[in-house]
Formats: sequence, structure tokens, C-alpha cells
Amino acid sequence: MPQRGHGPGAAKYGAPSERTRVARWRVPASGMRVPDDVSIVSFDNDELAAYLRPGLTTIALPHEDMGRRAVDALLSPGDTGELLVPMPVVTRESIATPR
Repeated sequence: MPQRGHGPGAAKYGAPSERTRVARWRVPASGMRVPDDVSIVSFDNDELAAYLRPGLTTIALPHEDMGRRAVDALLSPGDTGELLVPMPVVTRESIATPR
């Protein structure tokens, strides 16, 4: 759980959306506010992230592109090397600019 005293607006918590939704309700219960006291970032951009208030900022996982590249790598002869897939940030209201 995030703690006060690390600077307002600093990112303190990031996890898959299921866990960040829990944190999103626990943070106010501890007397802190999102994003005024703590920023929350999720990793997977599940569809509920946009409906939370404030909206949950997430890192989107391009599942279709990842699957396509994995299949291509499996079907390609030889070493394909490292495969990097862009994972865009979907910025919503759960983060603040560090002050």
C-alpha cells in the first residue's frame, strides 16, 4: 500500500488492473486521494479502467500483435532474436505530474 511522505503526485503503485482496482478503493480509505497524493498505474488496460473515477491510467497490452509475432517467430527458421512490441500508455486521470 502506498505511503505518504514520498512527494505528492509521485507514482506509487502499479499492477494488473484487478489489483489496482482494489488499491483504488483502499487509497481513499487510508486518507489519501488519487491522484493528489498518490498516482496509480495499471498494466493491461482492461475495459473497466476507463469507467473508474478517476479513470485508471494503464499500459496497454497489444494481445493480437503479441500473438501474431509469437506465431511468426515459431514458424520462422532460425533464431528470431528479441521481439519487442510497443505497449502504449493510456493516460487517464489516475496520475499527476510529479511536483
